[in-house]
Amino acid sequence: MNFIIRKARPDDAEQLLRHIHRLLREPGIPIPLDPGEFVLSVEQQRGILANASNSASSVYFVAEAGNQIIGEINCKCGTRRAFNHIATLGMSVNAEWRNKGVGNRLMAEAIAWSKSTRAVGRIELFVYADNSSAIHLYEKFGFEIEGRRRQAVFQNGSWRDDLIMARLM
Repeated sequence: MNFIIRKARPDDAEQLLRHIHRLLREPGIPIPLDPGEFVLSVEQQRGILANASNSASSVYFVAEAGNQIIGEINCKCGTRRAFNHIATLGMSVNAEWRNKGVGNRLMAEAIAWSKSTRAVGRIELFVYADNSSAIHLYEKFGFEIEGRRRQAVFQNGSWRDDLIMARLM
């Protein structure tokens, strides 16, 4: 199965929103968001992608197969001076493309970007404590668990813990 990783463009906004809405409809998806809570418009998403493409302190990559977005990863540094060296990472991959190398390639691109810019000194993320496949992927790329947020997320009628993971650049 062939796919490419490339920087996202503003004209990816509509397809990227479809990708995210598809993820949110998956039963048990490890994203602390209900479908009705995700309300970005195409124009807002275009703005996010435009800002990322014009910034030295953020990046947005997509994985694409046959002109379809199958995954995405983004890193965005803080805006306050005390935190502007910290990039927060978010990533998602379509269910049918998981465990096929998409997450590995997306992570590799994000790490390469982080190393190439002077803006990033630390990358951090949150991951559900029971999402062992994601934790394994992050650890493979040098992320370490720094803490646990107990009962951090209330979803589908129950509490879930998440982990704070980070990698120093």
